[in-house]
Amino acid sequence: MSLANRLVKGVKIKGLFPLISKGQDASLGSWSYDSSWLRDNTLTFYAGSNEGTNRVWLLPYKREANASAIVQGREVISGEFTGCIMSIYKSGGIKQVNHVDTEPDSDGNKPMKDAWEAQKGGDGFELINEFSTTGVIGNYLGSLAPKQLKKLGAGIVMLCMATGDTIICAIVERNMGSGDYKILDVRQQLAD
Repeated sequence: MSLANRLVKGVKIKGLFPLISKGQDASLGSWSYDSSWLRDNTLTFYAGSNEGTNRVWLLPYKREANASAIVQGREVISGEFTGCIMSIYKSGGIKQVNHVDTEPDSDGNKPMKDAWEAQKGGDGFELINEFSTTGVIGNYLGSLAPKQLKKLGAGIVMLCMATGDTIICAIVERNMGSGDYKILDVRQQLAD
């Protein structure tokens, strides 16, 4: 079963935060899934491609840079998102996924978003799918009742993954102590 099918409300995610939080280059990792009636369904991520039962590209957020990974037939997971863009595209015929940094600089400009827009206009570029996470968390939180909001912690972010030509984004709560995530909701962006 694919990782996309495992990203559902209520699933816990362990081991991913340290793999995507340090701004390193994309790397091949792995994941496994544990389901038991005695405990929550849990996805566990590993840095190595041989520890888990399934391989995946890990695409960390890079501040002041646009991170990318060549797909090579694998799913790609990236994070954390609070307003950045994830896209699937071909450049020179090679399918890639990227995480576009949309954070403004000290002058209020968004140089990495501008660089992405310029890249999209280049020769040999084909945009397959694109999902902006701007406003998604705010809309989600705005849809909750006050009682539900009180139960949430401060670490609400998004994790996005590319599978085929589809982008799936999970709104998650990150435990500030352990770094583990719990999926609160899932959004999907199908390619046109």
